[in-house]
Amino acid sequence: MTRLAGVIRGLLHRGGSTVMIFAAALVASAAAATGPVYYAAARTSILHDTVASTSYLGRGFEANVTGAVNRLMNPFEALVRDELGRDLGGRANAGRLFAPPIEALETNALDIRRNATIPLVWRSGVCAQLQIRGSCPSHRNEVVISSSLSSSLALHHPWRIGQRLRMPSWGTLTITGIYTPPDISKDYWFGRGPSYFAHEHPAAGASLQGPPPPLFDAMFTAHATMAAAPATTQGTAVTDNSLRSERLSAADVPRLLNGMNALLNSERLTEQQVIVTSDIPATLGTVESGWNAIAVPILLITAQLLVPVWLLLFLAVRDAAEARGPEIALAKLRGYGRWRSIVFGLSEPVLLLGLALPAGVLIGWAAAAALGHVLLRPGTPVGLPPLAWAAAAAATAGGLTAMLLAAWQTVRRPVVDQWRRAGRRAADRGWVLDAVLLTGAVAGLLDLVL
Repeated sequence: MTRLAGVIRGLLHRGGSTVMIFAAALVASAAAATGPVYYAAARTSILHDTVASTSYLGRGFEANVTGAVNRLMNPFEALVRDELGRDLGGRANAGRLFAPPIEALETNALDIRRNATIPLVWRSGVCAQLQIRGSCPSHRNEVVISSSLSSSLALHHPWRIGQRLRMPSWGTLTITGIYTPPDISKDYWFGRGPSYFAHEHPAAGASLQGPPPPLFDAMFTAHATMAAAPATTQGTAVTDNSLRSERLSAADVPRLLNGMNALLNSERLTEQQVIVTSDIPATLGTVESGWNAIAVPILLITAQLLVPVWLLLFLAVRDAAEARGPEIALAKLRGYGRWRSIVFGLSEPVLLLGLALPAGVLIGWAAAAALGHVLLRPGTPVGLPPLAWAAAAAATAGGLTAMLLAAWQTVRRPVVDQWRRAGRRAADRGWVLDAVLLTGAVAGLLDLVL
């Protein structure tokens, strides 16, 4: 405690150099920490912005297979879920990164009297996406039809709620409700809308290839209808999977990229004739390009800022060491060796560096948080990554190196020379240059965050 009290008294006695050293060390720590803090937040912002602005296939994947609709969905869905869990390092990771899938069974119903083929679809959660007059089908052989099928413009004899329809392979289907064709650009439809609705345009990002749109809007039914279909009735099972973008972090990108490439090229799925389609790898490639675009400027600006700050530390510490010349000379007369004299001479600046390190990191974090609030995606968290502390520690270590270089000449000087030169060196240069260098350093820090 006595030694620490002595150091504090010495710092107060040499107030000018103390302020300059502390200010330079503070700017160095803040500059070194601001870059990593802002870069980490910007990575998250770029990731979420890119995923949110891409097409449905850019933020999800679709898998489908054809076969007998009555026994198609369960083994197909289990196979895809198992493969996804394998590729992403476990089902827990898959469940964290992807929302529960939207499943569908798609086939056709033939109305012989009208010579019309009408899509018949079960899609999970579809009733929540439709405005239905009547009720949602909940039992076997119940359907809802579109308003176009209930219109005389579409059929010579429009269909009504409660009407029973006789169709081959399906027996009698009962109409429980009439829906208005929805907005198929919503994520729920995942680009399947053009195959369900006759009078809708493809959603943004949907492929223009594939089968032509149906002549009539689809009839939606309960899953029990598909489960009771004859074994000869063929159809397509579909599972649409969307990323939980709000849970996606920069650390997830490498695993997700590798996992999606493995899923798209899975031999297990290929052997079962499962087709997987996704643009997630392309999306993540765009994300990584955005990360690289901001990494280089941040690194260069930080480096350009640290060099003059270290120079200022060198000059300020040299002056502080010169001012302590008589004390260092007395320490030598008491038998202090060269390294012990260096420790004695640098005790005050090192204490200032130790205080400036956490304070500078917090200032850098606050500056990056304020900037992120203005420039980054709303809601982007601005944390304090370990790299920020490491960078600030490296900057402090650089300052310590500058201190050692500055003090070395003073410590090596003979005692008589030390007394002769004591106190003159600081007055020779004055504080004008220090102020200029510090102003430039602060301006550089503002450039870094702006």
